[in-house]
Amino acid sequence: MQTPSNEASAARKHGAAKRTAFAQGLLGALSVEQFLHRYWQRKPLLVRGAITEFCAGSPIPPEQLFAHAATDDVESRLVMRSAQKWSVDYGPFDELPQLRKRNWTLLVQGMDLVEQAAHEMLQRFRFIPDARLDDVMISFATTGGGVGPHLDSYDVFLIQASGRRRWQIGPAPAPQFVDGLPLRILQSWTPTETIEVGPGDLLYLPPGWGHDGVALDPCTTWSVGFRTPARDEFLQAWLGDLADRLSDARTTDTWNPIGRARANTRYRDPGRPPTAQPAMIPPDLQAALFEWIQDFQKATAIATLATEDFIGRG
Repeated sequence: MQTPSNEASAARKHGAAKRTAFAQGLLGALSVEQFLHRYWQRKPLLVRGAITEFCAGSPIPPEQLFAHAATDDVESRLVMRSAQKWSVDYGPFDELPQLRKRNWTLLVQGMDLVEQAAHEMLQRFRFIPDARLDDVMISFATTGGGVGPHLDSYDVFLIQASGRRRWQIGPAPAPQFVDGLPLRILQSWTPTETIEVGPGDLLYLPPGWGHDGVALDPCTTWSVGFRTPARDEFLQAWLGDLADRLSDARTTDTWNPIGRARANTRYRDPGRPPTAQPAMIPPDLQAALFEWIQDFQKATAIATLATEDFIGRG
């Protein structure tokens, strides 16, 4: 007989098998477990012919990408380079440079939300928790196009969908950036490896690895990015939310993890004797403030809401 615990175990195994099937071929001869243990957040990985269907052409041609960039349904950027000068414009775009013009790149975020093929691509990476998955960005570049040597604070899979691109990659342990540019271009960075990729090839880069991709001919690249929450970003968002929720708690019962009465507690000190040291914070006042902080530290509902809200923002 199948018990609830057995059913849950079977569901987990089925889900794991399905996720492994999604990733089949993406990682070459590596299993998902081997990739996560050896490469994930550790070192780059190149897989030739990982996406075999791209060898026959990108399922989202440039014209389709240009059409999306003309709407406000997606976020899009146009990056252009002339010698050492860079410019960045933001969509929607009524028109784009001519295809014969060199050194420009169009980048369109969130393509998994507007194109089924991009959505299906994102599903292949669900061996990583959904809370860490971000989106599929698609870029089109004319010959010489790129966004310069840079690094990302998150893991990224770079999939060549059409054309050829030359990647230079290398660690950037103490990155510095060129001043006065609209892009965060690495300064005095030395790549350690040069890779030429074609349709179907996949390059994984962990956070903090410098990379510079230049189109060798008109090409399309799909980037599967991941969320990597930063401690300061989370705490700032949490404290802002906490202030808003505490304000609401004064008049409503919609969010009340420590009790409305305690949320509205005000310090009192009846019977206080005269002080001989007026500049000193009274110990009982300090103790009351510490107790209020500890109330929130003990309220697991607050932590749960904070993490769910922060992750849900992505």
